[in-house]
Amino acid sequence: MRDPWIDVLFPVIAPRETPFWLAVAEQLRDRGLRCAFLTLYEPARHAIAEASMTVFSPHPLSLADDPPDADRLESLRAKYGLDTLRRVVTHEKLTFSRHDEDRLFRKVDAYDRYFTELFARHRIRMVVHELGGFISQLTLFYNAKAAGVRHVFLEPAPFKGRLFYNVDSLDPVIVPGPVDEAHHEAVRAYVAAYRDDKTVVVPQKDRHHFVANGLVKLLQKRNFARLAEKLWNKYARNEREEFDAIANHVRRSVTMTWRQPALRRHSCEPDLDLPYVYFPFHVPLDLQLTVRETEYLDQIALVETLAESVPAGWWVYVKEHPAMAGGQSVARLARLFRTCRNVRLIHHRVNSYELIRRARVVVTINSKVGVEALMQGKTVLVLGRPIYAQAPGAVRVTSLGTFARQLQAWVASGAQAVPESDAIEYFARVYATCRQGELYDTDPGNIRATVEAVDALVADASGRTSDLSQTIRSESTVGDVDSQTVWA
Repeated sequence: MRDPWIDVLFPVIAPRETPFWLAVAEQLRDRGLRCAFLTLYEPARHAIAEASMTVFSPHPLSLADDPPDADRLESLRAKYGLDTLRRVVTHEKLTFSRHDEDRLFRKVDAYDRYFTELFARHRIRMVVHELGGFISQLTLFYNAKAAGVRHVFLEPAPFKGRLFYNVDSLDPVIVPGPVDEAHHEAVRAYVAAYRDDKTVVVPQKDRHHFVANGLVKLLQKRNFARLAEKLWNKYARNEREEFDAIANHVRRSVTMTWRQPALRRHSCEPDLDLPYVYFPFHVPLDLQLTVRETEYLDQIALVETLAESVPAGWWVYVKEHPAMAGGQSVARLARLFRTCRNVRLIHHRVNSYELIRRARVVVTINSKVGVEALMQGKTVLVLGRPIYAQAPGAVRVTSLGTFARQLQAWVASGAQAVPESDAIEYFARVYATCRQGELYDTDPGNIRATVEAVDALVADASGRTSDLSQTIRSESTVGDVDSQTVWA
């Protein structure tokens, strides 16, 4: 009789995910684990089926004509343990410019019903996929928690070739207590490399965002190829995917491109001798803001508050994220510069290293610039809840209302630089929290590292030893399961 367990369910939402997770799943299958896929990117169904993997597809989902009633929405809010159900739709609403909340809540309801049935009909040990903030991903996360299924979000760590495996959480959970010397040595090497090169790690999956800006970036061959693929899948093959707001994506890319010359006219080189606070603009509409820190979505309004809060004679230096130049509104920034004369926009190509080193203090929501600053021994006023919020040198600002008071208290205290050894001690624990690996790198060594990490988590979830997985499931019949589609 066929074992009803599925050890690992891999949702795929974009084309680059399919070959990566298939390679991982095939090696896990060789170890005796049963793997299945959930196609949030429907064209992936064909490749998954050819690999003789079980595949579930929520497409096509039929949305109800009427939005769910108030009682249903309240039951979903309570089920997910949220203060408001809008937290599930904010990322998709802003990213795709879809502001019809009735339709968004109908989508939440449809996915919730599908995932509820999926977990009721199949005994799934674990769900593994990249951290994401779209409705499909968040409803899957909350349904897994409600069903008692282990859920793992993968997220790039600040260290090269390392990933956080966020177990049953949207956030990494930093390991407590001391760690071994190997972790300290790895962080010391990271700090030394940062000091020498004055650059930070960019995850491999995101490097194309840093290659070029402006018209060059817009006209990259890979962008045209992806656009053609989207149009073909949507209109010729009638296959569904979550990233189907094609016109909105093109419009946003073009808008960011034509904004860049205008923003360059407002930008300048920094005068590093002035007393200033450095605030790096975070990537607009990134889930770091739309999911984790919705209070600070309006970063221009935040900068205005900073400008009004710093001591007289101080400046606020801001800089766009280098991968998202043109992401801020030109009109709103121009108005900010007229009303707040102590704000300067630093050109996005200026290296942050010197900006951080010469700043009186660095302010972040949850940017990786906070990690860089702490590595330099700087004080960081932290508005969000990033992994470094509890690090030596980080000062947690509970709200914008208390920012001025906390900044003034810090200035009055004459706080000194944080010793490098303290920063290394803390970040060694961060390093120990993450695991080796890069998302979507199909190099055999990287696939093997990912397989080891996932296998260990399955072992922990099932109470077995990962080294014995082959023996324990040697009698399983994984691989003879026909591809199947379960419809909503």
